[in-house]
Amino acid sequence: MRTTLLVCVAILLGVGTAAAQVPEGPDAGPLASWRDGEMRARYLEDRDETEVDLALLPVDPRAGEPRLTLNFRASFRGRTPTVAPGAVILRINVSPLVDPNVMRDTTVTFTLDEGTERERFFALAGRRPDTAGYQLAPGDRIDTMLVRIPFGLTLLALAQAETVSGVAFDVFPFELSDQQLAALQGFIDLIVPPSTGS
Repeated sequence: MRTTLLVCVAILLGVGTAAAQVPEGPDAGPLASWRDGEMRARYLEDRDETEVDLALLPVDPRAGEPRLTLNFRASFRGRTPTVAPGAVILRINVSPLVDPNVMRDTTVTFTLDEGTERERFFALAGRRPDTAGYQLAPGDRIDTMLVRIPFGLTLLALAQAETVSGVAFDVFPFELSDQQLAALQGFIDLIVPPSTGS
């Protein structure tokens, strides 16, 4: 009886641990578990809508390791896209290991093809997921932000650039690798109709 009870408890603990480790997409915030370049798609039958996610873990050139997760999400009606999206949502999470007391701003900047004739710069304002607007109280902890990225003007430009670097939360620099840019192009290919192209 005692052995059976211990086995049952072990199974329950194992199930609980497994459930805790299963990522729930962008809404899991800084605790979401993603691999660099990972894409996930799911069809929501009740809404007749498909959501596609891409996670990138760019390296901070100062730290030599990722300190952010960039999670791109697009959604479209049905199971197959019929039009290109007007925008995608970018959720940026700071690593849980980063000092939470650092003052941060909900902005992200991208520099494309720096030092070339094609150099471009995008600055986008974001917001915390739990705030309706863009205003924060002094001293508010900021470890996650949502940014709306226009598809045609900004997202395509990011995917087609040869180099992309940026700064998130006004304090965390990052650089996208060739593999990450290729993953971004693959993400775009999934969210536009085949005839649209990118």
